[in-house]
Amino acid sequence: MKQPLVLLSAAIAAIAIAAVIVLSSGGPGASARTAALADVENAPPASETVAVGAAPIAPALSPGFLGFSVEYQSIAVNTGPASHPDTVFDQLVTNVNPGQRPVIRIGGDSTDHTWYPTPGVSSPGLTYTLTPAWMRSVATFARATNAKLLLGINLEVNNPKVAAAEGRAMLAGIGADHIDAFEVGNEPSLFSAFPWYLRTPNDQASGVFARPKSYSFSQFVHEYVASAAVLPKLPLAGPALGSATWMQSLPQLLAAEPTMKTVTFHAYPMNCFASEDSPEYPSLANLLAPTASDGLAAELAGFVKVAHAAGRIFRVDELNSVACGGTAGISNTFASALWVTDALYAMASRGVNGVNIQDFNGGRYKPFGFSLLNGHWVGRVYPLYYGLMLFSRAVPPGSRLLALHTSGGTSVRAWAAQTPANSADHGAETVTLINANATHTETVNVRVPHTTGGTFLRMLDPGGAAATSGETLGGLSFGSATTTGRPGGHLTLKAISPGKQDTYAVSLPAASAVLLTLHR
Repeated sequence: MKQPLVLLSAAIAAIAIAAVIVLSSGGPGASARTAALADVENAPPASETVAVGAAPIAPALSPGFLGFSVEYQSIAVNTGPASHPDTVFDQLVTNVNPGQRPVIRIGGDSTDHTWYPTPGVSSPGLTYTLTPAWMRSVATFARATNAKLLLGINLEVNNPKVAAAEGRAMLAGIGADHIDAFEVGNEPSLFSAFPWYLRTPNDQASGVFARPKSYSFSQFVHEYVASAAVLPKLPLAGPALGSATWMQSLPQLLAAEPTMKTVTFHAYPMNCFASEDSPEYPSLANLLAPTASDGLAAELAGFVKVAHAAGRIFRVDELNSVACGGTAGISNTFASALWVTDALYAMASRGVNGVNIQDFNGGRYKPFGFSLLNGHWVGRVYPLYYGLMLFSRAVPPGSRLLALHTSGGTSVRAWAAQTPANSADHGAETVTLINANATHTETVNVRVPHTTGGTFLRMLDPGGAAATSGETLGGLSFGSATTTGRPGGHLTLKAISPGKQDTYAVSLPAASAVLLTLHR
């Protein structure tokens, strides 16, 4: 976004496959959580009913659906040098992509300030230089995680020579097998709205705009095609827009660039410029509202259909809570974990083929951060990441989201999926319930016909929606720091059985989520 200048680890999956049910809550803060929770079998009368159907509502989830988007300067910090790679980062990426090739986008605002040294080209707008050391670090990460990289190519400089130099350097330094696509430019609709650089630091009046106010989508398409023509013959992505207005002209780009593989778009439910009376104003209430998840996905549905009709895939390659780098007290809270779980389901339900969670060092919406202490990499895992793990566990590749009918209350978001037979859950039906009520417990009757029982786990923070630490997923936590990228504690998979009419009564504390895994 332009600005003014896991599944759980393999060991956890093995526990789930073996159906080991741990009846103690375990892990940090266990006693506080135990006191706060009502057992499923002791749940009060339901305020809402969810009936799960058999009909799929969207295509099967693709491998690599969930990835990260990291700015050019930040990715090398996360990966560490090739001589001392950050294996904690590697593991955190792998946790949410077990057995898959993660799709990692490198780019964002930094795309159009990054370049590879090109003879005869110079500009104050080119502020980040790709080096052989950068290439080695990123290539080491890609090999360790078997990642496919979606690589941003500078368009704002408006010089195909720069695009050609970047593309050749990245192909040579990273290798074709680890390049998913070249994404030409980033949010070109803003080239004429925000300065590319300032002649005088901290003086907005000295800003230099890369394009005139008259800059149009048609001109962008012409520039895109010119840069694409000089890139190595690998798949292309774009238009990397955050503007729904410009996105209406998507068919023009698809017609002009028939080799484009991936249509990309950026989505944020809130932004730092919104007024307090706007649903886009950063607040916990707005983040937990349906407009921030399903409403956001609904706005993209038409673009998804256009991309699919043209034989392309559609990827929201930049998603997070608040544009402009996030908002402290909103983006870094447990509410963000509940929001992102709901938003990922909503995107999948609308046919989106993949999502990348935006991250950069210094961002207030970070899923994780890293430091090197006494020669050892140490990671800090933030609440948002727990929502990614819950989604990854509930909806492995090949899963189909199922139709459901809800009645009664409005605070609980419900999603259901049929997992594939070759998954860790062997074709189970999963139901995810998210209590967006930040103050009250909600009880839900979940009817899933012909199931014989299964397990449930909770995603919870004893501090509630506004908490910034203390979160757990099924009793597991990364605590205040991790040197492995694997969560600690005791996995709590509590056994459940159906009541009358194949119904399960589930109690959800305020601002929490539950994953039911049910078998026939």
